[in-house]
Amino acid sequence: MSSISFAENINFTGNLTLTEKKTPSNGPDYTFLSSLALALIPIGAGAFVTTYATNSWQKKKEQIQINRDILLDQLKIKRDILSDYDQSFKKEGVILDTFVIRMYETYLVYKDDGTCVPAGDDYKDVENHITGYIKFPKNKNQQPLKKFSLEYTRYLKNVDSTAFVGNRLFSSLRLFYENSDDIIKKLKDIDSKLNNGMLFIDQMIRATNGAEFIKFYNMYWKLSKSITNDMEAFELGLVKLKIK
Repeated sequence: MSSISFAENINFTGNLTLTEKKTPSNGPDYTFLSSLALALIPIGAGAFVTTYATNSWQKKKEQIQINRDILLDQLKIKRDILSDYDQSFKKEGVILDTFVIRMYETYLVYKDDGTCVPAGDDYKDVENHITGYIKFPKNKNQQPLKKFSLEYTRYLKNVDSTAFVGNRLFSSLRLFYENSDDIIKKLKDIDSKLNNGMLFIDQMIRATNGAEFIKFYNMYWKLSKSITNDMEAFELGLVKLKIK
């Protein structure tokens, strides 16, 4: 409804007349437009905030996926390196220990006939009064070099089979790990001790009497315990080491 105002118009005759004055209806209603603008501001601001939040979450989601992929790649690298370690140096240690025990216990007896040599503390049960002895044969065909010739060849072949994977392990450590010099040095020390162990085994298999046979067995087994400790330290260091 248009607003109406009245203005007094006094003529000189003394009569009072009232004239109706209407607000023009064809011009813009500024009050309405102002209210509409104010109403639209929250809608526009909300749309902007929603778009920004969506883009921000998308970027965050993409970064989470990138971090996840990096972590999975690192876990795969570590898993592959640990697998190479198991199939090289650790496997070689098991091969050496197994062959030594197999060879040594072939001549093990638990009754001394006067020609035997005590087998060592590992084969002594003081509580049950049981002592193991090595009865080393005088017959050369029964001595280690002849008796284990085929097994010794297979043993050397099995050791050689670990070399390729071992070399790959060294390359992977240099390529993927930060500050790898210390861990590589530990692995080289293990490699060196395993080579020394092979020399003791070679002396064992060439022994011609019981005392000599046991001497190199003891030397090997002392070294083997040291290798086991070194391997445990290496494995722990490998797990803690950061990938590049």
